[in-house]
Amino acid sequence: MQIIDPETGLFASEHFQALLDEQVKSAARQGVHYSVVVCFPQHFSDERSVDAVRAAAVFLKELLRDDDVAGRLDEEILAIGLPNTTVTGARVLTYRLKGDLAARTAHLQVSVWEAGLACLPEDGLTAEELLQTAVDTAKQGRKPRVPGTELPPIPLGFG
Repeated sequence: MQIIDPETGLFASEHFQALLDEQVKSAARQGVHYSVVVCFPQHFSDERSVDAVRAAAVFLKELLRDDDVAGRLDEEILAIGLPNTTVTGARVLTYRLKGDLAARTAHLQVSVWEAGLACLPEDGLTAEELLQTAVDTAKQGRKPRVPGTELPPIPLGFG
């Protein structure tokens, strides 16, 4: 299993999902808050999207607290696991993330980012449920610029 995604320096999808699963189970046992945030650029050419995701990964690494985990789910979608983060805290982070990512990738003409969040226990009780809810929430905010550019379902590695 690949641990680090070589293009972003974030955790690779399978490893990230395993870490997220551990953290969510621990938070559920302890009865503490846990939030998941995902983000991705609006659909642009593959070249600009890849560069935007790399730039976003650098920013995410700067933003993370010691206990947070961040990973690349697929070519465009990045995710963050946020232990001890309430719904309000996750909303603030999501809002800030969208604006900061737009500013940091404007030179790539990728100035629109979508983000979604999910919180334990309100939006799910497992890492898989939280991640899927966050992805679905982000997709609801997405308005495709070209017909047929909708994001496909994310194959999650939980089993």
